[in-house]
Amino acid sequence: LVLADVLSRAGDPEGWIGEESPEDLRLEEVKRSTVRTILGGEVRVGGSWLPVHIKLFRPMRLSDRARDALGGSKADRELDNLLAARAGGLPTVAPLLAGTWRGSAGSRSFLVTATEPGALPIGDGPWPGSIARAIGGLLRAVHDQGLHTHDLHPGNMLVVPGAEPRAVLVDLGNAHMGERLDRKERAKGLAFFCQYQDGGLLARAAAPLREGYGELPEELRSACRQATLRVRFRMLSAFGRRAFRPCRHTAVERRPRKPRWITHRPQPAGDAPTAATARAMVEALDTLEPVKSGRRGGVYIGEGPYAGLVAIPDAYYQAAKI
Repeated sequence: LVLADVLSRAGDPEGWIGEESPEDLRLEEVKRSTVRTILGGEVRVGGSWLPVHIKLFRPMRLSDRARDALGGSKADRELDNLLAARAGGLPTVAPLLAGTWRGSAGSRSFLVTATEPGALPIGDGPWPGSIARAIGGLLRAVHDQGLHTHDLHPGNMLVVPGAEPRAVLVDLGNAHMGERLDRKERAKGLAFFCQYQDGGLLARAAAPLREGYGELPEELRSACRQATLRVRFRMLSAFGRRAFRPCRHTAVERRPRKPRWITHRPQPAGDAPTAATARAMVEALDTLEPVKSGRRGGVYIGEGPYAGLVAIPDAYYQAAKI
C-alpha cells in the first residue's frame, strides 16, 4: 500500500526518470521498445529505498486498448501469471504491484517487481556448464509444472551466479498454468529456447543444458530435431527482414522505409572488417558496381576499404535461398 501511494503521487510514468523525476524515485531506463519501457532503480518506501524494476506497457493500437478493456491490462495479467507460477513452485522475480495510470493522453499500465539481487541476463548461449544445467533444470520444471508459454526464450530468464547458479523467470505476459506439457509442446518449447544455437538442443555445446533438463527419451529427441528444423527454417526465411539473430559473420542493416541489406563477412586474411566498415559500404552501394545483377537486385564484392565484405540485397538473398 505504501508503494502504491508513492507511485500514485508520482504522476505520469513518462516523468519517472530524468532530472524532474519525483524525489521518491531513483530510476533509469533499462530497455525500451514500441510496446513497453523497462525502468530499474529504487523507490523510497517509508524510510528505506526498495530496489525494483518497473515495466511500463504502451497500448499502441486500438486492438490493444480493446484487449485491456475486456480482459484487464497486460500488467494485471502478468502479475497473475507470476503469482500462479510461484504458487506452482517455479522461481520467478517477485511481483509487488500492478496498476494503471490514467491521464488526458490515455492510460498506461505498469508492473512493479522486486529486483533479484545479483541476477544477470543469460544471453543467447551457449552457456557455461553450471549455468546451463541450472537453465535446463528450470526448463524441466516449467514443463513438468504445466507453465504454457509460446515465447520462453533466453531473454525471459535471469541467472544468479554462484557455486550453484539459480535461474529465474521473468516476463510471463503470454503464459498460463495448465496440465503438464506433452512431448510435442516440450519439443517446441526446447527448440524455441535454443533457437540461437546451431543444432538447437541436440548440439554438442548444449550437452550441459540437456544434463540439467534430465531424461530425454528417443521420441522426445526426434521431436526436438523436427521442431529445431522448423524453427531454424523460419529464422532463415526471416533473416533479411528481421535483424534479431546477429552472428559472427553476418550483420543486417536496418533501413526504415528503404531496402534492407545483408552484409556477409567471410573469413578474411588479416584483420576482420568492422561493423562501421560494413555500414559505410551499405551507404556507398550506389557508387559500386555489382558483380552479378538481375531484376531482384545484385551482389556487391567489397574492394579497397571494403575488402572482405559481400553485400546482397534482401530480395535477391531470399530468391537465392529458395
